[in-house]
Amino acid sequence: LDEEPGRIELEQTRVDFEGQLNSPFAGIEKLNIRIGVNDYQHKEIESNGEVGTVFDNQAWEGRLELSHSPIAHFDGAFGLQLSNRDFSAVGEEAFVPPVESDTVGAFWVGQRDFDVVSIEVGARVESVEHKPSENNLNALKFTNESASLGLIWPISEQMSLSALADYTQRAPAVEELYSNGAHLATQTFEVGDINLKEESALGLSLEFHYHSDLLDLRATLYR
Repeated sequence: LDEEPGRIELEQTRVDFEGQLNSPFAGIEKLNIRIGVNDYQHKEIESNGEVGTVFDNQAWEGRLELSHSPIAHFDGAFGLQLSNRDFSAVGEEAFVPPVESDTVGAFWVGQRDFDVVSIEVGARVESVEHKPSENNLNALKFTNESASLGLIWPISEQMSLSALADYTQRAPAVEELYSNGAHLATQTFEVGDINLKEESALGLSLEFHYHSDLLDLRATLYR
């Protein structure tokens, strides 16, 4: 850019809490709770000292995990995850409208040992809703589904072979949906698409692991 560079002022406050309790309920062994609060703001100051754009992001996230007694010989945990993000940008580079995003997810992960192999499984369902403050923009809601299956085969004390298959979905981000304007920092004009759907991915991997006192080796084949 021909203009003299400005500067950025950052302000951020983050608080995290984590606790674990032994459960008094039958079938539930432990309760683990995590809560995080993040208050972030950055101001882009022009070369003349004026505030060009203010980006503000206030978010919190909570996660509850319940470790359970074996179910069908599977050790594992159920979980619930909640989050809220309130994003706004005001100024020359405000190419995304203010949007509040809510996420609710439920999951289960489990593990079972057999004579020859160990199995690790997981499943998650998540609801994501974006609610823009402008009246001419509609709120959008997405449902994501994910699952994974892993096998671990200990060939010997020094060698093991593992395989993993996982399917994941991701909801479009706020910027991918509602952007509409010039992004001066990257010298682009960004246009979102409110018709975007969930993004899906399928991954497969095979890993060989060898370890000794002198060497630790991993070789992975993935698609």
